[in-house]
Amino acid sequence: MTQTSQKLQEHEEMLHLSRKLAKIYCDLPIALRIEEAKWDVDKEKVEQAFLALEFKGVDRLLTYT
Repeated sequence: MTQTSQKLQEHEEMLHLSRKLAKIYCDLPIALRIEEAKWDVDKEKVEQAFLALEFKGVDRLLTYT
């Protein structure tokens, strides 16, 4: 038995738990309309905060619609 096989066997339970925790579920029902998820924020303050944190390409990060 190789060292890798041995480690996998020793930590099999953790392997399954990690896989379960990392799974992304896309088929969950969501009772939220996208219009309800929009935030009303002070765009100028957000832009200034991004600039202060030295985010590059702030204009590409912020979309104003």
